[in-house]
Amino acid sequence: MTPKGSSLPFQVALRRWLDSPLGERSPWTLLALPVLAFVSFVVALVAAVRRARDDAARARDDARRAHENAGKRSFEDVVSSRRGPLVVCVGNIVMGGAGKSPVAQALLADLLAQGRTVALVARGYGAETKGVRAERADGVLKGDSWGDELKEHVWLLERAQGHEALSRCYVVQGASRARGLVALETRLQGDGFTPDEVRRVVVVLDDGLQHFGVRPHVRICVWPEEIYRRAPRAAFPLGPYREGFGALLGGGFGAFLRRFDVHVWSRVAPQETRAEKRAFAGRVRTEAGLQGAEAGLQGAEAGLQGAPAVRPLHLVAVARSEWLFPRALAAPACRSLLANEPIEAPDPQESVAHLDSALVSGRVGILCGLSSPDAFVRDVKHALAHLPVPLSAAGVAALSAVPTRFLPDHGVLGSEDEAWLSQFAVVVTSAKDASRETFPFDVQPGGEAGARSKGRLRELACNGHLWVLCVKVHFEDTQENPWQPARLLLDA
Repeated sequence: MTPKGSSLPFQVALRRWLDSPLGERSPWTLLALPVLAFVSFVVALVAAVRRARDDAARARDDARRAHENAGKRSFEDVVSSRRGPLVVCVGNIVMGGAGKSPVAQALLADLLAQGRTVALVARGYGAETKGVRAERADGVLKGDSWGDELKEHVWLLERAQGHEALSRCYVVQGASRARGLVALETRLQGDGFTPDEVRRVVVVLDDGLQHFGVRPHVRICVWPEEIYRRAPRAAFPLGPYREGFGALLGGGFGAFLRRFDVHVWSRVAPQETRAEKRAFAGRVRTEAGLQGAEAGLQGAEAGLQGAPAVRPLHLVAVARSEWLFPRALAAPACRSLLANEPIEAPDPQESVAHLDSALVSGRVGILCGLSSPDAFVRDVKHALAHLPVPLSAAGVAALSAVPTRFLPDHGVLGSEDEAWLSQFAVVVTSAKDASRETFPFDVQPGGEAGARSKGRLRELACNGHLWVLCVKVHFEDTQENPWQPARLLLDA
């Protein structure tokens, strides 16, 4: 159901339709079912042929690496024999909205915290300039020539690790991942990296499981639980999947998932208990034919002691909402959105009181331009209802009627969107939308910045009335479900 006051782009409506069970779709779907099924079969067939070719090429690469690494057991030995940086792909098998960005963010943050040099490679949606470029991350937030996902990642990494950590982070933008990796190595060499130091760099591909021009050393498949539970397990346009399963791949869904090194069950609700999370993970493993998860994890533990690691690993990414703004709910030493300097946090009571008053008077709006907007709206309402400083009963009741404005994924604000925003005293949005619509720093409110709008959202951010919600993830740290980046890298 579309929230009151919302605008529903075709892309959002299509995604809702793809994610819905066949039994809940309109009657005309039954009439079109033969055509949809045929097109879905063709898409699945093409994807299966491309995947089979990649499997064969990866088997040859694995055999070569096994021969080169024969007798080598330590991480240092394996690194010394690898050609180029370690490449980790964080992708999905659905049409976006799987929650891969928070998983990539968690991996990047962990690696930076360990003192490693990392590089993030992304397509660059929404960038003002095209082509392939590789730069250090500390300049990304100062211009419009970088894509939405790169701005979001760099902003969150700076907030989590500090500005100094960005000197060990590179960003690569371009439609061709292969050309991007070449540009990265050229840049690293230009910055004085030795061949051994280049090999120690960890490259994270944001999306790319279906881009076969690059063969990552580690492939992480992010898979949302809600889509698994509800949507038809079929390729587009019958279902939301990018690839098909079953007889085309020989062995069905479980065999298909075992092609990837790590499976991350994403978007697990934060209010679920530990028992519910583990029960869901067990059910998914059984239904998908992945009952051997525990043995695989024990093998990975052995890999850290010197024996070859066993894959795939199966992890559950538990969603956790975190307010980046308003500044009142951020850490006192956080960096301002609009000035690259530390700021003091205002009184949380004052900000929540202003939000509460705006909710009761109907002057709060939600702006969302993501692949899974409905999930984000649910996250926002749950997070607002559980603030550290609680809302009044009237404010909580008003959450159900908050107007929502949907944009296409990576969509920018137009004049109609600006007019819609102008009626609200508080706007809640995502980290991706905020980074797209408020950066770069050197553009004043209402100023010109190419095709970007820096109007109402920027003004709200200056006044502390832009609330930005970031959905982060954490991984269960148990014997059955551990998360250590070293486990992903050892046997690559």
